[in-house]
Amino acid sequence: MKRIFFILFVCIFLTNLYGQSQTITIIPLGNVDNSLLKAVGKSIDDFYGYDCVIDDKQDVTPDLLSRYGTKYDANKILNKFGTTGHVLIISEYQVIILERGVIETSVWGLANCPGRVCLASIYHLNSDSTELFYERVSKVCLHEVGHNIGYKHCTTTYKCIMNEVTRGLRELDGQEIWMCDDCKK
Repeated sequence: MKRIFFILFVCIFLTNLYGQSQTITIIPLGNVDNSLLKAVGKSIDDFYGYDCVIDDKQDVTPDLLSRYGTKYDANKILNKFGTTGHVLIISEYQVIILERGVIETSVWGLANCPGRVCLASIYHLNSDSTELFYERVSKVCLHEVGHNIGYKHCTTTYKCIMNEVTRGLRELDGQEIWMCDDCKK
């Protein structure tokens, strides 16, 4: 009997250590529309083949505020919601990273590469077109999930989903929901 439990334990341990979870839990941070969450889940399933489950809405707490107390710190959010499963947090709030420890820089997303938790903020992605807004959010989410899988920023083409968008929404809108052959290697 002890041997069966030991074998079961080893199998579970190795699956968690080496196995790739095929489910991503999407956690809305704040008031994020459920239809947007479903659209993002479908995009992730279509692109990466991961099933997505939508978790309950989470409220922001004061411990997530940045040093200056006006925006939310992306790294604090990742640390708070990091779990043993794969997690995508979609935030309605403006999120920042601290550059050189003092300069707050707004970001659309952040992920551990590789890792199990990533974040996308919809705060700066708005559009008059719901379709364009959903597409922007999906692109950011696919990019951040890509980092969790282990993909680095693309240096081949700006159209690749793993391109690091640095020039704003126009560049994001020109990006395709597609990954170049160099990134797939």
